[in-house]
Amino acid sequence: MATVQELGTKPENVSRGRKQPMPSDIAVIMYTSGSTGVPKGVMISHSNIIAGITGMAERIPNLGENDTYIGYLPLAHVLELSAELVCVAHGCRIGYSSPQTLADQSTKIKKGSKGDASVLQPTLLAAVPVRHIQYCTFNIGSCASKTHTVLYI
Repeated sequence: MATVQELGTKPENVSRGRKQPMPSDIAVIMYTSGSTGVPKGVMISHSNIIAGITGMAERIPNLGENDTYIGYLPLAHVLELSAELVCVAHGCRIGYSSPQTLADQSTKIKKGSKGDASVLQPTLLAAVPVRHIQYCTFNIGSCASKTHTVLYI
């Protein structure tokens, strides 16, 4: 067994040229939850990923280093992956949460304690429609930032 660093220093690996991915090459295989049947792997190409994050970025004017994204969906969810890639590409801060700790009134927050959103003060939150409806009443008014964007599909 060799470490990644050891493999990287071997002459046969150092001399190899890096092959740039083609837009049609598979970037990631996302597994569905099986909500419409048997779970399956969905092959997502580099061009699909780029199109998705480009579309997201176009919906958020002036996205940049002054923005803070709060991620609470599993990274295995394509919306979460795309949202985080948009943030990385635009220099946004990313803070992590969970549905159980997101809001002050969330199930895993002790009474009198603040939820992750109150502490992190995000300007960005991704949500799927069910979560969007659930968090429409989510109190981010206590956050210091003036603008908040909810991305939902």
